[in-house]
Amino acid sequence: MGPGRGARERLRPSAQEALELNVVDLIAPNLDSLLEQLDGRQVRLLNGSQVVLQTHGVEVRKLDMSTIERFLDAISDPNIAYILLSLAMLGLFVELANPGMVFPGVLGGIFLFLSLYSLGMLQLQP
Repeated sequence: MGPGRGARERLRPSAQEALELNVVDLIAPNLDSLLEQLDGRQVRLLNGSQVVLQTHGVEVRKLDMSTIERFLDAISDPNIAYILLSLAMLGLFVELANPGMVFPGVLGGIFLFLSLYSLGMLQLQP
């Protein structure tokens, strides 16, 4: 174990410790338990008004991702992001080295925009 890893693990409390430290409000092992615990709880909205949650007996609907959402999720993988960036640079280089070849430049531009999107979607890891 590296020197930084032990310190990082010590800073990560268990679920029960997080509850005792008021880092989290409640612990729920599944969605049904969460809805049961949230029923009747008061929350303050951004405009300052108080709302009472009524989650008892609600119908839970799961929504699948659309085709575009699945595609955008797939290119948000860090490996795919860097492959897209590499293909973009290759396409733009070929276009600059051989002016008039429209196809590599267009593909390079498309790959560049896709790679910028996917790099923007990457999550920061501590």
